[in-house]
Amino acid sequence: MRIMWQDLPEPMATAYEAQLGSFSVPAASRQEAEIRQLEAENDDTGCFLGVAVLTLDLFALIGAFVAWGMTGGMLGPVLFLAISGLTTGLNIRFLQWCKRRERCRLYRPERLRVVLPLVPTTGAETMYVRALLKLAEPGQDEIVGESTSRSLLLQMNALLSSSYEINKQQQGIQNAMSDQSRSEIEAMHGDLKSRVSQAKDSDARVMLLQTLSLCEARLERAKALDPLKERLEAQQEMIVQTLASVGESLAGLQIAPRAVREPQVESIQESLEQIQYQTRSIEQAVQEVMALRSF
Repeated sequence: MRIMWQDLPEPMATAYEAQLGSFSVPAASRQEAEIRQLEAENDDTGCFLGVAVLTLDLFALIGAFVAWGMTGGMLGPVLFLAISGLTTGLNIRFLQWCKRRERCRLYRPERLRVVLPLVPTTGAETMYVRALLKLAEPGQDEIVGESTSRSLLLQMNALLSSSYEINKQQQGIQNAMSDQSRSEIEAMHGDLKSRVSQAKDSDARVMLLQTLSLCEARLERAKALDPLKERLEAQQEMIVQTLASVGESLAGLQIAPRAVREPQVESIQESLEQIQYQTRSIEQAVQEVMALRSF
């Protein structure tokens, strides 16, 4: 299956484009050598068309001046403007063609295989890229089928997007949590209760009770957020392991007997659907708890 940069989910597509622009690769690496080789491709067609357009511009302007001199009057300026407008339009079209050609040259499937491994920053992204490259290997369409390959890609994209959403929720929980751990807050709460029971001054006792009430609110928040945090961490790890399993299963299809390939592909799709459904349920549950408690 031909995989283009447009097939990548955000923000991976943006990161891939930035990686192409920076080429932040060690000079001696094999990846950069391949990139440089791709950069050195023949551009004879573009050069020929550029020279042709410039030559046409030159002759058109000469013809415009000649027409102006031969006709004179008002017809001369009209012909000059008409021919000048035509050449300007051709120039614009040529520049647009050059831009489209450059983008196609940068985002071709061969370059994806070279640059994509440099993009991931999370475990889910790393496993996604490995599975994606297995899906894009030559001959995989003959084993899996092009429509099934496209379906698998969409499922993998959805799962990676869910991983990004979980990251956002984890960050939101982290922002809502105290810098102190739950055990530290519990220790502080026990200390305050002891001080309240030992306080002899009535004013001091009132202030300690107020402080204890604030500490209890912090402890309740920590108790509510800790399970959500653990649940999201567990789900994120499940996404990583699922994508890793998909990549390994796709690699195994190339050596599997023909009779077991179809059941294995169905198993891959079912596992992706199941984990995606479970992830959506957890995301919704976390959002509801966060909204109810106004975190």
